[in-house]
Amino acid sequence: MPIIIKPGFASSVRTQILSAVDTVIEEAPLYQAAVGDRGGKMRYSMTNCGTFGWWSTQGYTKINPMTNQRWPDIPPAILNLIQPIGEKVYPGFQLQTVAIDVFDMDMNRPDKPILNFHQDTSERNKQAPIISISFGSGTFIVAGQVDGQGRIPAAQLRRINRTMTTTYELKDADLVVLYGDERLCFYGAGKVSESSELGNKRISITGRMVDPLNQEDKPIIFSFVGNQSIETLTPPIIEKMEEAMTFRKTLNPQPKNSSEILVGSLPGFDRPTITHLRSKKYPSVFIYNMGNENVPQTYPVRNVGNEPAPLMEMLEEADYLLLATNGTEKRTQYAKNYFETLNKPIWEVLVEDERTDEGEPENIPDVPEEEPPSTLSPNRRANSIGHCRVTNIRDTGSFGFSSTNWHTPDYSRVYIGRGGSQGIARSPMNNPYPIGKEGTREDVLDKFRKYSWPLIRDELAPFYPAIYNVASLLAQGKPVELVCHCDPLPCHGHIIHKAALWMIENNRVPYEPDAPVESDTRLHLGMAGLSNLIGNLTPRMELEIETLLENKHRKWYLKLNDIPTRNPVVHIRDNPGFDRFVQQYLISQKYQDVVVHGQLPSNLPTDLNWTTSSEPLTSNLNYLFVQWDAEDTELQQLMQQFNQLNKTLIAYVRKPKINLPDPIPKLDDPQRFAKYGAAVPNGSYVAVIGSRKFRSAAWAKGAITQFINALPGDCKIVSGGAKGADSYAEDAAIARGLPIIVHPANWVQTPKRDATGQIDPNWRPKLIPSDRRIEDSNERSNAGTERNKVIVDDCNCLYAFIVRGGSSGSEDATQYAALKDKHNLEMVFEEGAEEVERVNSRRSTMNLFFFEEGV
Repeated sequence: MPIIIKPGFASSVRTQILSAVDTVIEEAPLYQAAVGDRGGKMRYSMTNCGTFGWWSTQGYTKINPMTNQRWPDIPPAILNLIQPIGEKVYPGFQLQTVAIDVFDMDMNRPDKPILNFHQDTSERNKQAPIISISFGSGTFIVAGQVDGQGRIPAAQLRRINRTMTTTYELKDADLVVLYGDERLCFYGAGKVSESSELGNKRISITGRMVDPLNQEDKPIIFSFVGNQSIETLTPPIIEKMEEAMTFRKTLNPQPKNSSEILVGSLPGFDRPTITHLRSKKYPSVFIYNMGNENVPQTYPVRNVGNEPAPLMEMLEEADYLLLATNGTEKRTQYAKNYFETLNKPIWEVLVEDERTDEGEPENIPDVPEEEPPSTLSPNRRANSIGHCRVTNIRDTGSFGFSSTNWHTPDYSRVYIGRGGSQGIARSPMNNPYPIGKEGTREDVLDKFRKYSWPLIRDELAPFYPAIYNVASLLAQGKPVELVCHCDPLPCHGHIIHKAALWMIENNRVPYEPDAPVESDTRLHLGMAGLSNLIGNLTPRMELEIETLLENKHRKWYLKLNDIPTRNPVVHIRDNPGFDRFVQQYLISQKYQDVVVHGQLPSNLPTDLNWTTSSEPLTSNLNYLFVQWDAEDTELQQLMQQFNQLNKTLIAYVRKPKINLPDPIPKLDDPQRFAKYGAAVPNGSYVAVIGSRKFRSAAWAKGAITQFINALPGDCKIVSGGAKGADSYAEDAAIARGLPIIVHPANWVQTPKRDATGQIDPNWRPKLIPSDRRIEDSNERSNAGTERNKVIVDDCNCLYAFIVRGGSSGSEDATQYAALKDKHNLEMVFEEGAEEVERVNSRRSTMNLFFFEEGV
């Protein structure tokens, strides 16, 4: 049998390999893989690294469902050990995934192996070898002789656990390779033996290549995505689906042998699509669980975490996207934009904006003479009124709702629509007036306003107990989410919110206001930050602040002095920068309970009764939230003072501090680029990118060399390895002795074809990136954009040197940097007669700090 076993193969690198395993487990914690769709679990624990990870018997994923992040990269120690082995037995081998299995002696059973007999069939590539290295001691069992297709006679299969087995005793650092005909043999893990190396454990690391090497062996893959408001498939949609099912046969010059279809699990478009594929008996369909509870089990289900991770993986796996959209629905537009960044074809079908909350109008009551006042704020009000928001079910899902229950048990989410294909019960607070039948959106909202007004005072009406519960929760300071189908368009949910506020204000529900802001029974939260913050609060900062204010996130301080608390009293300084921005944010949110340590803002509305204090900020606080930088001594002293009081500090760390030269160098300053380099903080990873050709190579070389020479001595240069700006930066860094990290674009060569157009059977590309297929690759593939993402992810700050008029590659990198939550500093220098300097050209404000969250 072509099975290689080499005792002690990895002994010399044992320490490095186990250290790398610990690093992977720290980033991707161990789990028990799922077996089938009935909730079964493997007995042992495992995790993965690489482009793919084996999550369950449904196959591989590119995203870890536990963390919603990519699997960790394969550590160099493991890659350098396994990759050469694969290349020896399988030319063109690319290590794409490594599974880390942890077995324990407690799992030993006399009647059953720890890992039962199975074939490795989840990989599309079933010719590449399986390479495993074991640490600790245990048994490896091989069962049955198979043919080249992995088949085993039924008579032998019945005897597989008896006489048709061969057991190997594996010791520490032993290598096992399955290849050739035995690549598809049945094998398993027997038992763990006590060893001097790992005690009662055995760790196995197993490397595999998932994708086929030859494009003929790869299926063509479609992702089907559509509006959640679509209840039934229209003829144009069905026509496109039928075309997709047979598309593989039309490919020239080489039709595909197989194809796959990927579809989500959400109500709306996904459910009738699954039904249609089932009616056509289409075999190769995979359902991606988008995080909803009731997932159809018609086809294999892949769990990849919560959205948008499953949608992203669906799109990345696909060769084509079939999109049924009305052109405005958020989810389909996200899919379209994301797929366009992958440079893959989209089959788009435009549909009318079907709605799922249509219903027959009920009897319209008499129009009342009076209506609820419209002056109440739709946002957070005074005295701990809970925050209420109106959301779209297409964006937030149907969690907690069912055909008999239109609200979650705690009423934190309340459905207010007329039901529909989601299978949700009609809400007693639905708008009985459909758009179209009863007029325009404005017409039906006006009718609902008049219809609902008498019902909020009629205790016998079904409407009353529903809105009473909403108002009661808001009066207790608890958040409520009203779920409908309209947002971001005007919705009757906003009328319900205002009506609930009216009920609170007019004592229609029990309500006890909070104590005054000076009371010791209130929770007091201080906020302070950098005075030199430029621009405004970033969305991430606003999220952090809102997390502290919102009741539903209040896990740090459920009680104060055994008294439940609601909205905290916010203390803020009268300082420029962060403090001033927080003041304006609290004003925009109509937050009442604020103490300003200094003077009140000049634009404070009269309906906000903020108070002032002359006491230091740290006085009488329970918690302090600080947005700070290691170089800001004032904030450091403030934090030290608060820590000495043995109270809780919530620190929002920003590092490193990316400075601009002060003053900004003028365009004709001969030391202009040196001043920018000197402003970069110590230890930074500095990406230098730019155009390949310049009108004046001397300008580019001089500017980049001057910039590199002025950097602190412990900086590292990140480069794309291209000609022009990249190579100039590398040359300057080498001359100065700075470390360089190069991320070259893995361009794939154009296949050689004969006179008939067929690919030369002897042609093999020199390099295939591990996350891309041959058929997607050519001389103008997306290797450049992939490389740009790696550069941005690897740096603290990004500097681009380009010719005037732009550079498509540099523009792509700066766009990606703008989208990253890291908020890199993007500095673009343009060559030309009128040199122009652009900072953060893709954003309206200047976010000059790369940050990461920490405590």
